[in-house]
Amino acid sequence: MEGIWRLLQEYKKDVYLVGEVWSSERAIAPYLKYLDSCFNFKLAEGIIDAVIKGDSSKLQYNLPFIYDEYKNSYKDYVDAPFLTNHDMDRVMSKINDANKMKLAASILLTMPGNPFIYYGEEIGMKGEKPDEYIREPFKWGKEYVPGQTKWIDSEYNVGDYAPSVEEQDNDPKSLLNFYRDMIKFRLGNDILSKGDITIIETQPEILAYYRAINNDKLFIVHNLTGNLVNTELKLDQNDKLKGETLKGDGIVRIEDNKIKINLKPYSTVIIK
Repeated sequence: MEGIWRLLQEYKKDVYLVGEVWSSERAIAPYLKYLDSCFNFKLAEGIIDAVIKGDSSKLQYNLPFIYDEYKNSYKDYVDAPFLTNHDMDRVMSKINDANKMKLAASILLTMPGNPFIYYGEEIGMKGEKPDEYIREPFKWGKEYVPGQTKWIDSEYNVGDYAPSVEEQDNDPKSLLNFYRDMIKFRLGNDILSKGDITIIETQPEILAYYRAINNDKLFIVHNLTGNLVNTELKLDQNDKLKGETLKGDGIVRIEDNKIKINLKPYSTVIIK
């Protein structure tokens, strides 16, 4: 591994290397000495499990261990969060709900590192093993449109369920435009792109954390359930939040050194 790393650096000093090590964080961590990133499989499984069950308990517990293990191995590592890849059943086949799919995307795109999106996730394509059916041609149109590739007949993304760019492009509430909006927001915010993460222990219906660069913080809170949820997050004495909602439509108040939030079902709020 070290030899490959040094050889590539001879060709390009700022080469960015991403590895696929499908194992625990402890097994992945040593590779971060020579790879900038490794795909974070445990995080991917954790996000999907939390969204399906409406329970963040396991994710709250596991995330600090994952990040600590990586930092102990190489402090300048860059995480590579994702939901599914070319070897896994597609996330929409597992979640099977557009609102939950947006929630999973919202969690993914507010995590540290460089997020990876498997083609078709942004329009909600489905697919299950064998491999050819999780690698069906990307759907530009509901039916055939010029430029549409076709190496296999679609099994999952046809008929009544045939998500496509064509049908979602001009719908402001579509999954595709939700992805576009979240990606644009992330790219325009250094804290989301480059900041550290600290998990906030809270009730299982909620997943909460703050992202920070030095003393600049964003608080991010997700409602994992189909119900309206109220929650309170205790602030550190050094936190100087304005209570300004940068993203989302939750009701946010700061009282008695706490953030008090009312969150709609399957929604996210980002607070400054």
